[in-house]
Amino acid sequence: MAGRSRPRFARRKLGGRAWRCGGLRLGATRWRRGGIRPSALSDEGEQERERIAIEEGAEMKMTIHGAARQVMEEAGKPLSMREIYDSIVTMKLYEFKAKDPISVLQSVIRSRTENIDNPSSQPVRRFRLVEDGKFVPLSRPVRASSSVHVKKERGVAVEPPGVDLDALRRQVDVYNDQVKKNLLESLRNMDWEAFERFSARLLSVYGFEDVKTTSSSKDRGIDGHGRLKVGLAYMDVAFQCKCWTRNSVGRVEVDQFRGATQGEHEQGVFFTTSTFTKDAMDASIKKGAVPVILIDGVGIVDLMVDKRFGVEKDEISIYSNALDLIFEDD
Repeated sequence: MAGRSRPRFARRKLGGRAWRCGGLRLGATRWRRGGIRPSALSDEGEQERERIAIEEGAEMKMTIHGAARQVMEEAGKPLSMREIYDSIVTMKLYEFKAKDPISVLQSVIRSRTENIDNPSSQPVRRFRLVEDGKFVPLSRPVRASSSVHVKKERGVAVEPPGVDLDALRRQVDVYNDQVKKNLLESLRNMDWEAFERFSARLLSVYGFEDVKTTSSSKDRGIDGHGRLKVGLAYMDVAFQCKCWTRNSVGRVEVDQFRGATQGEHEQGVFFTTSTFTKDAMDASIKKGAVPVILIDGVGIVDLMVDKRFGVEKDEISIYSNALDLIFEDD
């Protein structure tokens, strides 16, 4: 149209790799400011990030699934995992640093494939498994649905409907949280002598040696002590226990415990089934004084779970359709 200039998009080829102009990669093309290839953008959020990157002159980092999508689009036909990987490497779209890069690529693609559901599946799907273990890109990303219709597509069985794995994970998290609450309640119901013995055994599980509790008449503000090997030497450690249900342990208790350890121990560990006040936490580490490690009720339960101390773990096997993997060597 006369009197109106049209935007100019300059492009130039870089050794058979990607098109470059302005330093921004969009699919197989890098465009100057003002030109965006819509088909290279997956959703509105990515479009906005592309726009901001263009304005700032920044280069966006290519992702593995983005590189896979690009080679699939350029091939115009279903590709196997090996073909996708070889194309990514040849076009230098992404640099794999893992020892087994094909397994990494396989995990990324399968977790984003519309008709594959497994524990690692992502909520947004970008690919589809078609035949003989080959994949094609979806025209646009789709959000996975918990109800998938049973059908066959070109000889490939689509995952059957069943339990929503995301919902199952949430149920497991809720269950585990309740178990932790029950553990903490059980600890709070212990008498003080049982809690001292429990704390001593917990330290032993964590690698402390010669852990012993002191008698109530001779504790002098210390409920027990042990040794922890640090490098080639041993560090003498004292511990104090407060099996409380309501009140928080304050700075006064922490300072009293530190005073009892001074001169005989290099470190202190303070256990409570309750919590610590902010003043107590601020006073736990003081320059020139014995450091005191504070472990509250929630922290104790986390240590128990970490070391399977007083906790049993049940393994639940979840199987998923991986039929496409048998074609990888073809």
